[in-house]
Amino acid sequence: QFQQSLQQSNNPNIKLVAMANHTQLTEGEIAVFKEVFYRLDADGDGKISAKDLEVHTRSLGLELTEANLKEMIMEVDEDSDGSVDFYEFIAMMALKKAQDAEEAELHKMFHVFDRNRDGFITAEELQHAMQKMGEEVKSEEVEEMIRQVDTDGDGVVSYPEFKVMMMSR
Repeated sequence: QFQQSLQQSNNPNIKLVAMANHTQLTEGEIAVFKEVFYRLDADGDGKISAKDLEVHTRSLGLELTEANLKEMIMEVDEDSDGSVDFYEFIAMMALKKAQDAEEAELHKMFHVFDRNRDGFITAEELQHAMQKMGEEVKSEEVEEMIRQVDTDGDGVVSYPEFKVMMMSR
């Protein structure tokens, strides 16, 4: 419905403002993504196809199979036409921005616990952080918490282990 109302408008400024409001991207970000989109649209048909992507990935020195390229397209191709139009591209960029923000927030949370910034949360660091939050826990309880998250068995929680734990909540 959003896409239809934008397509019906002939005013590019209205489209840009409406898209910015809907996607939580700024007008400036959308303008940049529009440039990128039209650069990726090698044949100028208003859609990014696997062939368009192939031209650009090869120019970057990347050798992706046609199956890989089609898979990339399918991930964001909402209307299943085998290509990505501008609106699908903007939706993909908005999702990527949100994912990047979520990732940054997870890193901040991880660093609250990883006091010495060595990339791992030890039982001592976890116990200290919990005490600062008003939680009195015994060493055995903290060690059990670590064991539940510590998939590689090294006795500490790495960022990837922390991320899996937080994403499963």
